[in-house]
Amino acid sequence: MVTFVYLAHSQERFRRQTVFSILSMMEYLQPSDLPHRIVVYTDKPDHFQLLEVETVPITERMLIEWKGDIDFVHRTKICVMLDAAERFSGKLMFLDSDNCLFRNPVDFLRNWSDDTVIMEKLEYVLNSPADRVGEKYKRFFENTNGFAGYDVGMNQNCWNSGIIGLPESAHEKLLDVLKVCDAMHSKFNKHLSEQMAFSIVMSKHFKVKPFKDYTYHWFGHGQAINAIVERVLVNFETQNLNDLILSVAAVKEEVRNAPLNRNKLPWYKRWFSS
Repeated sequence: MVTFVYLAHSQERFRRQTVFSILSMMEYLQPSDLPHRIVVYTDKPDHFQLLEVETVPITERMLIEWKGDIDFVHRTKICVMLDAAERFSGKLMFLDSDNCLFRNPVDFLRNWSDDTVIMEKLEYVLNSPADRVGEKYKRFFENTNGFAGYDVGMNQNCWNSGIIGLPESAHEKLLDVLKVCDAMHSKFNKHLSEQMAFSIVMSKHFKVKPFKDYTYHWFGHGQAINAIVERVLVNFETQNLNDLILSVAAVKEEVRNAPLNRNKLPWYKRWFSS
């Protein structure tokens, strides 16, 4: 059993993105015999009723608690996965809402072994950073030995966490991810602390394989793609589920070719250009 997990809260656009992402995946999951469930942690469970997925209601208080003393928004992802690991047995796959599945992953998931963690893609090795944020992390780790019992060397692989797939044997390591994230972020409060924590902990204990050949993670392209999402889901509440799946399938190439958000371009270049 693979449990696909989403977190959708606060802003309507995030819930819409999540609906779009789920529909992009349903194109492949519905005809398959892969044992699976889709679970959405959300403050608006009714929004997902048409999709016939499971929901876990969340509150503002829960989100505040999940951000922790370090008040870090991406810490919530670790806490959602901890909660899901308690509720659901088997493999867990967390997907950020800005993912569009464009290739059938069923065979890949069917062959997913228990010694393997899945993450979106390998971005760089710490000693050879691919962007300015990576350069800052390299300088930071040159002056520290690591956190919570995990050493971090210059050969550390740094993975994108837009997708995080954990075999059941990896569930027990989520507390280590949380500890590393908290300790690291308290000393170096960058927005990739959760991502680095997953990379550090999971690569220590498991093989890590990429999922990038199956999904398009559209970070940085939100303005253009949100317009596509809104257009496709304009009558979401009254449409047939199968029709919605087909409508999303019809725009996947448009999503993959969408231009970078013009308003974010200077920021994107400043932070992520080498």
